[in-house]
Amino acid sequence: MTGLLLAILPSAISSPAKDTALLSAHLKAVRGEDWLQHDEYRGVQKEYLAWIESRLKAGVNEKSMNRELRMAGLFPRQPNIADSDAMDEMNKSHAGYLEPISVKPVHTAKDVLVIAAGVYKGFGCSLDVTAVIYRRRPLRRLAYLNGDPSDPQYAFYLSGLDVGEENSTGERTVASGWVASNCTSTWNGKRIRIDRLEGSLIKQIFARDLNAQDRDEGENVATRVERDIATFWYQGATRF
Repeated sequence: MTGLLLAILPSAISSPAKDTALLSAHLKAVRGEDWLQHDEYRGVQKEYLAWIESRLKAGVNEKSMNRELRMAGLFPRQPNIADSDAMDEMNKSHAGYLEPISVKPVHTAKDVLVIAAGVYKGFGCSLDVTAVIYRRRPLRRLAYLNGDPSDPQYAFYLSGLDVGEENSTGERTVASGWVASNCTSTWNGKRIRIDRLEGSLIKQIFARDLNAQDRDEGENVATRVERDIATFWYQGATRF
């Protein structure tokens, strides 16, 4: 008696897309480094943003993008807080890994889409997030910004961000709040920025570091833009 066995592989485990495979290879090449060099980080960032943009133009949402990145093994392991090795996992190098993509809510300019794309720079809590601003229809990238692009030795993740309506001269006000990546304190460095966006050109016009604590609820640094007025909410220090 002879038998015939047919094995049908589901499409979910098919080979990754070419650009996903290339991104994965480049990330794995720097995996385990203590800290990414500036040119290494910029190379990963450029490729990652191009990867995201190609999916957005194809109508792919962030949930599906994250599924593809997770299947490619590009997210770090999230230890259970009860695990004995949780602290070791938290403090080791996460260079070569990404954070799941998220869409940031924009309160003012409803014609704008903001994507938060995080890349780990190295050891410990080294998550550096890029805020990418798009016009929704037709989809077009306007600009991107980071918490502190001038100093590659630090990593900042995005807290609040708001974009104002386009004024009569075609300019928009962008207000953003950032938090220094830190695993050990709720008094992580905070930074607020105000930028002027004109077409695809973004220019920082104000930046200040804050003595502020993480908030128990809501964003650590919340933002709102109304016309040309930027407002920030945060939990400041109390002096005795």
